[in-house]
Amino acid sequence: MPGRDARPGHLFAQSTASHFIDKAPGLEIVAIVTDLSDYPSIARRTNADWTILLLDLDEDVPEIVQQVLEHQASMRLLMMTIDGSHVRMRWIEPHERSLDGKSLDDLLAILQKSG
Repeated sequence: MPGRDARPGHLFAQSTASHFIDKAPGLEIVAIVTDLSDYPSIARRTNADWTILLLDLDEDVPEIVQQVLEHQASMRLLMMTIDGSHVRMRWIEPHERSLDGKSLDDLLAILQKSG
């Protein structure tokens, strides 16, 4: 789960997401990335199915994350705003879907089915 920085909202959202994923059968956090420059090597080493990226509403996916998606075709990206009000999914196949209005349980079910 790439972290963006130490802003309190990001830390709270990261902690909340970690808590719910830890309780979900079949899901496991394999790494928490606090420095995006470390992300490509961590993504290769862990071979994770999903990356969860916390973004501000007006932020786009960082180029370094997009590059990893292009080189690891099996990885999927779940992007969510810090407050959880907007959620999008993306993977190498041209596909992005808005998941606004979904509960954390709904999101966990999507991750479990798709992983």
